[in-house]
Amino acid sequence: MSFYTSLTGLNGAQADIAAISNNVANVGTTGFKLSRAQFGDIFATSPLQNASGAVGSGTILKKVQQQFTQGNISSSQNSLDMAISGQGFFALKPSLTSTQTVYTRNGNFSVNNNRYVVDTQGQYLQVFPVNSDGSVIATGIQSAKNLQLPSTSGLPNATASIQLGLNLPADASIIPSSATYTKDNPYKFDRTNASTYNQSTSITIYDSLGNPTIATIYYVKTLNATSAIPNNRWQTHVFVGDKEVDPSLITSKDDQSRTLYINKYGQTTTDPTSFDSSFVANQPSPLYYQDDQIIKAQSTPAQVLGSIQNTSGFDFGDTDANQVTITTDPSQYSLTREGGNTALNSPFWGKDMFSISVDGSATQSITIKAGSYTGDELAAEMTRAVNSKFSDSKYFRITDTYRAVGGSVIAGNDVFNVSLSKIATDGSTVTLNPPLEIDLLGTNGAAGTPQDSLVAQQLNYQDLTRDQMINLAQTKVNEALNARHNEFGKNQNWVDEANPPIKVGFDVASRSLTFTADPGQLGPDASLPQNRFQTLQVYNPTNSLNDLGLPSLTSSPSSIIGTNSRWSGQAVLPSGPPVTAAGDQRTGVTVSYNKDTRQFVFSSGSTGETSSIKVGRASLAQVADILPQINSYDFSNVKLAANESIVLESDGRSFTYTTPVAVDSAVAYPAAAGAST
Repeated sequence: MSFYTSLTGLNGAQADIAAISNNVANVGTTGFKLSRAQFGDIFATSPLQNASGAVGSGTILKKVQQQFTQGNISSSQNSLDMAISGQGFFALKPSLTSTQTVYTRNGNFSVNNNRYVVDTQGQYLQVFPVNSDGSVIATGIQSAKNLQLPSTSGLPNATASIQLGLNLPADASIIPSSATYTKDNPYKFDRTNASTYNQSTSITIYDSLGNPTIATIYYVKTLNATSAIPNNRWQTHVFVGDKEVDPSLITSKDDQSRTLYINKYGQTTTDPTSFDSSFVANQPSPLYYQDDQIIKAQSTPAQVLGSIQNTSGFDFGDTDANQVTITTDPSQYSLTREGGNTALNSPFWGKDMFSISVDGSATQSITIKAGSYTGDELAAEMTRAVNSKFSDSKYFRITDTYRAVGGSVIAGNDVFNVSLSKIATDGSTVTLNPPLEIDLLGTNGAAGTPQDSLVAQQLNYQDLTRDQMINLAQTKVNEALNARHNEFGKNQNWVDEANPPIKVGFDVASRSLTFTADPGQLGPDASLPQNRFQTLQVYNPTNSLNDLGLPSLTSSPSSIIGTNSRWSGQAVLPSGPPVTAAGDQRTGVTVSYNKDTRQFVFSSGSTGETSSIKVGRASLAQVADILPQINSYDFSNVKLAANESIVLESDGRSFTYTTPVAVDSAVAYPAAAGAST
């Protein structure tokens, strides 16, 4: 019996070694799962014996258990090789008509002569049926089908469209404007000469037979962003192989998908009858689709010539070197030509200098900024002022942050913070605390303008042009810096308006507000240690981006304070109404000065059969502009001793009056005894 017990041990060891040998033998078999031998004790007892006290009779192989753990997944060169990640099996059938289903984790599949997907033994892979859009329509094993590949996989299609997403360098040079090119050596694009283009990129396209080829796109910068055109402009050249593709435009649509028509003068419309009342679609007409215009007519803008300056006005000289002075100060009106001063070098009145109407628009009165100008400089300022009146730009709407009846704060976009920070000697960050709080409309900042009474406050707002918004923000920043002059080691009113420590601006290209700190006043080059800040951050006190492009504290970037560094907000589009009324939005008017003929020339911003421009002399200064400011003061209770002075302030200016004799407003004086300046 002992010999039998020992023999069971040998048999068990043999079974264990056999399982291990099988595992080693199949180490290269795809989908193989290792096996493990499991054993149990043998006991021979009668029902009357105590089994716990009996001696065992050896061991017996109870089961060979496969281990279905996840194996390694490796790549292969066969596109039909598949692997299962996790639990599961591939289902197969031994033949096309078999009702038996077998399972495997071996994903080595191929295609037989009848295009069926089979395994290495020729068994057919089973898949769930799908509809035309690829979604499964049945999931039972009884619904599974033999996978048969179609005889064709579709016909080749030629590339019809390409979508490219790329970044072009904003600071790229305008090669066609390079000094290298002259009238005798004009610019000409040459794809073999890298100096004639800024950038290039390639993409693979396919012809109607499915053959690949390379398309190369070359980019040439033609224009930098300006206030009128806020985007850089690029010319593209597309080559397929050695042949350049001629550009072809699609039918142009407006933002409401309406077809745009164009006449021979380049004027566009979505209502052809507005240009031609006899227009009939699909019949001969002087109107074209915008991309289909083939007849072009030469046209010149409507023009108005001014009078000759050296005979009837200011003489700018043969070289346009003489400067004329323009003033808008009401107290200086009597010194202007319009005020009756005939002196040769007397200034001109700039308010309501002239009126203009374009293409039948409402007449606009144009005011010129005060300053000294040559003829060309004055023409440029007149052009700016006219197009500012006729532009289709919108106001920036600044809304006040206020408190509702219950005390809750209704956030507007008029409050933002300017934070300055630096690194201390111990490595910690020191921040201006609290930051500068700027309130464009109210006085209480993020706390909100308080209610005057227990009634709902009407939303307070101001519609500002871009320049007005920047000037207002700059003024408020200057006031905030002056109010905290002690923290910067400065005297009151230390901010120089011509050179502020923090300058507010607007980047036309990115359409964003900018803030620039002067490194010599509030930066690393500042003379006082407490003013040597290193970073600038601007944010609004709410939890989200506002419509001025100013982010919240958590999402606002910090800008290093340096000579060429500035903080920029995100792109902002004005949310207010148009600057001018509907129907008066005409742009492109130009004013030029011809120094040879001594004339100003006004040209309309449009061309065509209906183009017109009217320029006239605006009404002179209004009564409110020229009345002496002294009229607004009350002198009913004034008593002055002889040679005593009184100082009056008006519109930011001071006037000092000295009495030669004693003055008592209660006493009547002869007219000759009036005060003198």
